[in-house]
Amino acid sequence: MLQRALREAGNQPLYITHPEGACKLMHRYWRLSRTERPLADYVFPFLEANPHEVHVLLELCSPNASVNGGPRYRAGLEESTVEMLATSLGPKLYEMARQLHGPEPVDHYPGDPHDSTPPTPEDRLRQFIYLYEQRNKPSISEEVIEE
Repeated sequence: MLQRALREAGNQPLYITHPEGACKLMHRYWRLSRTERPLADYVFPFLEANPHEVHVLLELCSPNASVNGGPRYRAGLEESTVEMLATSLGPKLYEMARQLHGPEPVDHYPGDPHDSTPPTPEDRLRQFIYLYEQRNKPSISEEVIEE
């Protein structure tokens, strides 16, 4: 399945040529294939050539949602999605997101991941940065236990 998708994609990234299945192809099947080069070695040349495609990648890896049987849309990022991206692609995706967003701190992000309004690309970028930065901070319960 992965090999066929890569052949079909040609010189384009999977997240552009196979938008509906790209996240699963890249994060599940890539890992299971064990024959491909590291996912980061595949993805980052595309992102470096067009850094704004970070927005596309983050959107395609966001969960699908629908409210009251309405149209499906890509919801906000979740902690598990950010963890998956960090595990599969390492810190470089965060660094690229930071370059797009700029140096200002992200101490919150607009909206709720379960909001019925799809986040804007910038909102999703802020979500990714915020959740990525929160990954290594101890939770409040961990801080209480340490004291």
